Parts: sequence; C-alpha cells; structure tokens
Amino acid sequence: MSSTKFDISIFITNWNGYSHGYIQEAFPSIRKAVSNYSKGRCEIIVVDDISSDESAEWIKKNYPEFKLLIPEKNLGYQEASNFAVKNCKYDILISLNNDIKLEKNVLNKIVEHFNDPLVFAVSTKVYLWDEKTYLAGHRYAEIKHGLFLLHDSGDIISNIRMTLFATGGAAAFRKEMYLKLGGFQRIFHPLYWEDIDLCYRALKRDWKVLYDPNCIMYHKHQATIKKMYDPKNLGLITARNSYIFFWKNITDKKFLFEHLIYTFIFHIRDLFKMRFRFITATFMALSRIRQILKLRLEEKREGFQLSDREVLDILKKEKI
Repeated sequence: MSSTKFDISIFITNWNGYSHGYIQEAFPSIRKAVSNYSKGRCEIIVVDDISSDESAEWIKKNYPEFKLLIPEKNLGYQEASNFAVKNCKYDILISLNNDIKLEKNVLNKIVEHFNDPLVFAVSTKVYLWDEKTYLAGHRYAEIKHGLFLLHDSGDIISNIRMTLFATGGAAAFRKEMYLKLGGFQRIFHPLYWEDIDLCYRALKRDWKVLYDPNCIMYHKHQATIKKMYDPKNLGLITARNSYIFFWKNITDKKFLFEHLIYTFIFHIRDLFKMRFRFITATFMALSRIRQILKLRLEEKREGFQLSDREVLDILKKEKI
C-alpha cells in the first residue's frame, strides 16, 4: 500500500432525501467511512437542490461537519454535481447520490488508484442496501446494428480492470481532469447517460477509468428517481439520451452510417408494431441537435488520442 497522502472531497447531491428516509440511513455510513480514512484530509459537501422537505435543517442539526450548499434555484443532477465540484477544495472527488451507503474502508482503497496520473475515475462494486444483492460493477460496450449497447460483466469479476464508465453517484474522479472535460453535461438533463458520456470522452483522451471490485458501496437503486418520474417518462429519457450520446460522441464513419440505416429500419418496424418509444425519443433528441453538434465540435477541437474502435477494443479485452 502506498504512503502517498490523498486529500479528498466527498460531494453528495440531495433532493428531498429526508422525507424519503435516504439521508438518515446513508449519512451514518459516510461519517464512519470518513472516520476510518487515514490517507489525508477529507471534506464533505452536500448540495441540497432546493428540497421541499426538511433535508437542509436536518443536515445542519445532525451533521454540522458537512458543508451544506443550497443553490439559488433547482439545478438538476448534472449541474448540482458541477456546482459541488467547483466548491471542492481537494483534487480527489468522491461523488455520491443521497441514497448511497459506504463500506467502512472504501475510501482508503479507492484513492490508491490515483497514484497513477493517467487515472481519471474509479468505479466501485455496487450492491443494493441489503448488502447482498449485486447491482452493478464492471461495464463494457459494443456497437451493434447501429446501437451503443451497454453490458455488465456481473458479480464474478475479482480483479481490477478498465471499465466503460464510473457510476456518477458511487465513484471517484480526479478533479483536474473532471474540469477539463467540463463535468457532467446538462444536455442529458434531467438524468442518465451523463456519467457514460463523461467517462467515454476521458477514454478517448487515453485516460484510465478503472473498476475495483474491492471498493464497495450500497445503493437504494432508483429510489429518488422513481419518486420523480414515472416508468414511461424514464424510458423515453433513457432512449433520448442514448441517441444524444451517439450523435455527440461517435466519430467512426462506418458506425455512424450503420446507426442511420438501422435507426430507419427499426423505426419502420416499430411503426408496424405500434411501438413509439424510440421514434418519440429520436424526435426528442433531434430537438437538441444544434446543441449536440456544438458540443461535438468542441470535443473535436479539444482532440482525442483514441478512436471509437480503439476504445471499444480495449474494453472488449477487459470483459470476461
């Protein structure tokens, strides 16, 4: 184990976590993990995104050591996270949702990876709150029939390896690189795909995104999200953002051509079957096409070291 000191900033985004009971269960584990942290200094920032419940008052009373930030307006997950990062003092960021509990020694384990200056992010193994049921871990992707398909290797990975992305609400990031990438991008508002987008752009710059199965967190999966959105809207948002991600990030001409052809074919098929989710999502994404093209051009100007195929090949070699 390295003797290098790592000062860390833990930031938590919260919206109505008190009324749902999330922060009452999650915060004690965060306090305990911080008390066990021995690698350097630690600060904890909570961005309360204009909750309508007693979250802010409860945090002030029960966790006075947590720095509470309340923006002037509701920002949504992406901007609330970026707002938190701008107020973080230290270079290693621990990003948490308000329904995440920590294994007591996870902080000491996760920071060790940042001895490598090319490491941008570290993803954890995530179980549900029962601390037994596997939820998420190592991810990879493939582009097939014009679709960017996400895969999880399951609860059998036992060694550290490259991964497609670090789950935004249960991961660590290097602040300097996070800011260079512009953080989570609002175009994915209100949620989903922003962490995939961020890490994919990092991978194309030849930075490392690692998965460590020994770093464990626990998540009350989609607890807050299900309170805010019905399943139909969630499905549309997810599909829309998958299109935004593809149009924004994929530069391989063959992949783009296949995406165009297969999207047309699939939409014709869906029309005959009276299924409209992906057709609707396409038009929702098209409404943001000017912003997508602007962000795509900005990323091209920044430059990337690896092509889409090279990134996907690296990840493919890391799967089972």
